[in-house]
Amino acid sequence: MIFERRAYTLKPGNAGRFWELQRQWNTPEQIPGLLARNIGYFSTISGPVEQVIHLYRFDSLDDWKSRLFGVYTPDRADYFAAGRSLMLAQENTFLSLAPLPEVNPIWADTRDWLPGEPAFRNVGAIDAIVVVEESLDLVPGGLPAFWDALRSKGLQAGSAATSHLIAYLYTLVGVQHRVTHYRWYDSIEEAEAHRVELEMNVEWNRFVESYRDLVVRSRRLYMKPSPVNWMRSLFSSVSPRKITTVTNSERP
Repeated sequence: MIFERRAYTLKPGNAGRFWELQRQWNTPEQIPGLLARNIGYFSTISGPVEQVIHLYRFDSLDDWKSRLFGVYTPDRADYFAAGRSLMLAQENTFLSLAPLPEVNPIWADTRDWLPGEPAFRNVGAIDAIVVVEESLDLVPGGLPAFWDALRSKGLQAGSAATSHLIAYLYTLVGVQHRVTHYRWYDSIEEAEAHRVELEMNVEWNRFVESYRDLVVRSRRLYMKPSPVNWMRSLFSSVSPRKITTVTNSERP
């Protein structure tokens, strides 16, 4: 299992047009194989202006290649021309799960969520949801020490450490020694309240102190789910008839 993070930086004023193109060209009927592995599209509300982040979970690099390249067909040439004309930059990164099942509530041990039914239920208004992406760039060789600290100290903070989690990941291809984790909240107010809760938690602060000297750079990014229903599958149902999935027996 691998994850891909894609980031599209748009020319100012083109976010609306980008989402229009998704509704026109990237429906579950048109690109079922790729959307069957799409965790979600998100637009930034802090950090880079008019940037779209999309996350995927693939079985392997071969699975990524077959699903992604399957959308590059001659009949979609107009979409790619129109979409690329809106962009200033594209980048992608491959990631893997942290070796701690406690911080990966939907993809660890025997858990393997895929689009179809939402991963998170009983959410508030989807348009108000905030997804927070936090990343730490560590010194070379710092990853094992960070995982040890998270296991022995971070998890001692209890529900403050594990609530709202989507995933803890680390980079396989891209900037090395980077840890990225994702949390979701019903609102930006809830996100800020949880940040304050962590900052005041004694056990969490002991964890932070234990890895502080390993950190080269840190970043926090606030995002909101795509306005396109089938591109926010963490929180929305997507008809199984419209999404191509792979059965357990077919997975490597």
